[in-house]
Amino acid sequence: MEIISLLIFAAFSLVSFNFLMGYQEKSISFTPDDRHTGMTNIGKAAEKKLQDDGRDATYIGNGYCRVDGKVYEVSERTIPMSGIPMQRIILTKTKKSPQDEA
Repeated sequence: MEIISLLIFAAFSLVSFNFLMGYQEKSISFTPDDRHTGMTNIGKAAEKKLQDDGRDATYIGNGYCRVDGKVYEVSERTIPMSGIPMQRIILTKTKKSPQDEA
């Protein structure tokens, strides 16, 4: 019984960690080199990183970014890794069409 409880806890921890880090289907996540504050700065940093990676990216505003013709919602998480805060920028695909945010 204890082993089953331990396996369930380990599976739950792994799923929670993956969600927290932004490792989800239909999302783009990365750790920026510099720390950014404010949604506009975070969106511009995401735009620059994706353009450097060879993708067609534009920060639309209001927390949305267009990447390769699809609209993504931009969010930021600060996660303590070994006591050091690490910022993650996560772009999650939305159901909105690019014309909605133009």
